[in-house]
Amino acid sequence: MSEKPNLSLDARLARLPREMAPQRDLWPEIEVRLTHGARNQRRRHFALGLAAGLAAMALALLAAFHPRAVLAPRADPTLIAQTPASAGPRDAAFVRTQAALEQSFTVDLHRLPPQTQTRVLQDLEIIRNARADIRSALDANPQDPLLHELLADTWQQEIDFYTNVTSTTDSARMRWPL
Repeated sequence: MSEKPNLSLDARLARLPREMAPQRDLWPEIEVRLTHGARNQRRRHFALGLAAGLAAMALALLAAFHPRAVLAPRADPTLIAQTPASAGPRDAAFVRTQAALEQSFTVDLHRLPPQTQTRVLQDLEIIRNARADIRSALDANPQDPLLHELLADTWQQEIDFYTNVTSTTDSARMRWPL
């Protein structure tokens, strides 16, 4: 600092040149940085879009292969094991869901052709018989975790069965008015 300390800041600024030419041409470097920056930004956007697409596809696959969790409450194997052989899960949400599905199932069943009604009822009976067989095995071996899981799965299959019949008749009704 060779200047006098008593000069004001305004006076010092007034002594500076108004323009100063750069020592070399800076525009080529600026242009390269802008071009590469735009390319990098496009790559980043593409990568983010690809990642978002893969995440959406993974979620769609998850939903496609695990629809039971969305349709109805899952039956709890320990809750089922504590109920009598003729009873199902006692969870209030499960009981309400099952009653509503059974009611709409009964209504929708009568909309099907007689042959289809017979086949649907036979399939439902297969599920119920399987559950009764599992329940008998569980009475003999109440601590078997596999039997508990199988029993819960048969309850879930029945709920899914009601839902599938109802959704099938609903989609048919939308295409061909009765």
